[in-house]
Amino acid sequence: MKAILEFNLPDEQAEFDLTCRSQTIVSALEDFTQRLREKRKYGVYPREQHSVLEDVWFDLHQAFEGTGVEL
Repeated sequence: MKAILEFNLPDEQAEFDLTCRSQTIVSALEDFTQRLREKRKYGVYPREQHSVLEDVWFDLHQAFEGTGVEL
């Protein structure tokens, strides 16, 4: 099976560039998510800072809910 993406350049240059960088973006998101998970699980922070970490974790997962992306 093949999938072919077509772009009308230069009109869709921004979409093309984003598509070309998508694997790098996903990799950075995975790294960020892992670091955030480690900070939540193993970090020793004052209650207020830990609350912020929890909020960011929740917001990140909410942003990707229903997209099919596993964090």
